[in-house]
Amino acid sequence: MADPIWRGVISGGRLHFERREEFDAFTSKLEGKRFELQVRKERRHLSGNKRRYLHGVVLPVFAEFCNKTPAEMKFLLKLKLLWDTKSLDCVGLPVVPSTETLSDEEYGNFIKGCVRLARVSGCVIPEPVGGHG
Repeated sequence: MADPIWRGVISGGRLHFERREEFDAFTSKLEGKRFELQVRKERRHLSGNKRRYLHGVVLPVFAEFCNKTPAEMKFLLKLKLLWDTKSLDCVGLPVVPSTETLSDEEYGNFIKGCVRLARVSGCVIPEPVGGHG
């Protein structure tokens, strides 16, 4: 089971949790034990429909067309569509953004770019059901 994620707001330097009672109940099970606490800016939530369409339709269909795995296809598409050609690491390798850092609109544009590239290559990607994607 994945560790729960607790959301909240920092105000006046203090943490204010949503679902505080659940948080307290969860942490009470850790009494006397060591723990880790990671605080980060809340990640935006991508449309589940967009994610399902990319990972369930676009990547598998395009990957099969190109004789790649979906993971290989995703990396190559990110390199082609998201890399700005200037971002390099300390040894000169491309720094390709994660799709997790994209806004919902950017994620949708990435999917559209993937579908467009597939079409130009002769690969037909089925349209998303219900117009999501």
